[in-house]
Amino acid sequence: DAGEYVLGSEKDLVATARVQNAGDDAFEAKLVVQVPRGAAFTKFLLLANTAVDVTPICSSNTKGDLEEVVCDMGNPLPALTNVSLELVFQPKHDQVNDTALEFHVRATSTNPEADLNTYDNHMALALPVTVKTLIDIKGISWPDGPFDYNASLYGMGLVGEEGSITHEREIGPQVTHVYDVTNRGPSDLPSALIFLLWPTRTLTDDPLLYLLDAPDVAQPAVCHSVPDVNYLGLE
Repeated sequence: DAGEYVLGSEKDLVATARVQNAGDDAFEAKLVVQVPRGAAFTKFLLLANTAVDVTPICSSNTKGDLEEVVCDMGNPLPALTNVSLELVFQPKHDQVNDTALEFHVRATSTNPEADLNTYDNHMALALPVTVKTLIDIKGISWPDGPFDYNASLYGMGLVGEEGSITHEREIGPQVTHVYDVTNRGPSDLPSALIFLLWPTRTLTDDPLLYLLDAPDVAQPAVCHSVPDVNYLGLE
């Protein structure tokens, strides 16, 4: 069917082929489909057949990495008849490495045919491959609501103007943020960047949200270098 293949989709790929014999009886008539990597032939359905004595049969042959579907269309395929087939393929998304799935289709017989009549004996079907993802980002915070900050209990209010802060508990109550990033597909996401911004200092360059540790991320994610991590060396 015309359209696109969404990488990761489990929907079958369906192609409709119509073979028409506009000349004499065609002996050993065949429909041959070269299947691209990323798809595998599963079945065929007969849609229409004006050759009442012909029963098409399709089979798959694999040579190395190449799969070819051969449909016997009659021996002979009678003159002035046509046969329509629906070919069904199963996607193999882990083997798709191109921007399109290209199916090459040709009709053959052992009858001699003038070159000027062979232009419609073959065609290429290119099904564009697209990537579609649905990214969800959720976050929670501890504490998960407003809290009181008493300046006299932390920082200079605690140690005095001449004192020094040496422990993390002296700078203020701890705030922890946890973010969950989910790809709901259907396509894999080859790479992604997530930017987290937070107010580390006030406009007067005083500490605001002091980062005690570098962000901890689950594999295979990697966190790039973060400046100002515990720059006071607090315990």
